[in-house]
Amino acid sequence: MLDRLVGACAAILVGAIALWGAVEILKAIWPWLCLLAFVIVGGFGAWLGIRRWRGW
Repeated sequence: MLDRLVGACAAILVGAIALWGAVEILKAIWPWLCLLAFVIVGGFGAWLGIRRWRGW
């Protein structure tokens, strides 16, 4: 029983560390993700506008 409890605690600890690492990575690349999303949405919007303007 104690072995299962220690295993569960270790799994929770490893999961928390992995989650913390993922959040830190996202914090590091967040401005680039926002810039990429802006470029993609802006390009798609411009494409739709040009398509509509030309009457396709």
